[in-house]
Amino acid sequence: MKIETLEKIKEFNEKAGLLQYGFKDFKENQYVIEEALEGFDTSYLANKLNVHEDATPKDISRAIVTGCCALAEPIEDVDRLDKILDIIYFSYGAALKLGLSHSQIDRAMDIVCKANLTKLSVGKDEQGKQMKPIDFISPEPELQKILDERK
Repeated sequence: MKIETLEKIKEFNEKAGLLQYGFKDFKENQYVIEEALEGFDTSYLANKLNVHEDATPKDISRAIVTGCCALAEPIEDVDRLDKILDIIYFSYGAALKLGLSHSQIDRAMDIVCKANLTKLSVGKDEQGKQMKPIDFISPEPELQKILDERK
């Protein structure tokens, strides 16, 4: 990933006020689980977790992490860092498995960074997650163009 892309990610986190509170196990894990659940039929999980049947991935991820946090032992920062880096490692590998080049992955990250920066004009939900503006332009059409370039 280009340093410019990493700087955009840092900029978003700074402007959204996310860095000032430090690492929060609940939020960091909830966001990753929410993204992992997107696009899946989550009705089974909603039922098992006793969450309303039309629960979103956000609702379900919060229920999962709430249950897990209640039972969890404190985690050392070295274990947090290892987990974070494993997520990056597997995510980058997954993008490669989609048939994307390093350059295409960088361009896709730039598109997502730009879209996320537009969220800064809106507030956060009750859990502190940055909300999307009403006129939010989804990055998917631009990402699809990159996917269409694959050989």
